Amino acid sequence: MKLNAEPQKPNLERCRQAFFKIGWFIPAYAQMSFYRETAEKIESAKNIEELDLESIFLQLYSPDHLAAMLLHRYTEVPEIFRFRRVIHESIQAHFAQMHRVSICGILSCIEGITLAIGKNRGLKKKFSGQLFEILLEDVVKQINEKNIGIIGEYHSALKSFEEFARKIMFVNSEARNESNGIARNSIFHGVLGDEDYGDPLDFYRCISTIDFLCLISSFKNPTSMFAPSPTEQSMRLAEHYMAYSVIASSSQSIQNKIFDQNP
Repeated sequence: MKLNAEPQKPNLERCRQAFFKIGWFIPAYAQMSFYRETAEKIESAKNIEELDLESIFLQLYSPDHLAAMLLHRYTEVPEIFRFRRVIHESIQAHFAQMHRVSICGILSCIEGITLAIGKNRGLKKKFSGQLFEILLEDVVKQINEKNIGIIGEYHSALKSFEEFARKIMFVNSEARNESNGIARNSIFHGVLGDEDYGDPLDFYRCISTIDFLCLISSFKNPTSMFAPSPTEQSMRLAEHYMAYSVIASSSQSIQNKIFDQNP
């Protein structure tokens, strides 16, 4: 995939390299300060284990943000609209600490969303990991022809996502990395079990993918490229999500006693 950055290395190119070290891509709808500060933390860490990645990404995927995105962005993107209830239930499951359910819910939407975006761009391709490469090449072509935004920055962000999709999320079951808890094929084919995935970070990676597909759709559809602000309606939904978190916290010790025993 030829997504060469500008001769002068853009800020996001450095971020792309840093984020890939933690099995991530440049997330959409974040401030440039978040990209830079997170990249600096990754680069300065002696090992990935010492980074509190869950706290870092909780800044992005708070109840307020997820509720606002669901009500005021996902419902505005035609390719995502028909999956809005699945995404809502997956977010609920996440806050209820049912992380494997939340991950499977989001992963089940991604193929349909990607195919719909490709179809709306005139790309008549069957779904595969390669579809992301073809789709993003088409977006890059549009960016170059219409001189949209800072071209080098967009190239880095798109390359970051394509690399993530190809090497991590849609890697073949046989080639998966043992630390990769969101390998779609491995999860849906039953290769991964309870102990292999289900970390909150895996959910954040999945919902990040939905956000990035929103961004890709916005190059064709008249939707904002910025995160929506919270509204009274979204704040009520955020409180609903937090209620699930409170219930889950109170029952966690009971679940641990039941499921953490060896047969």
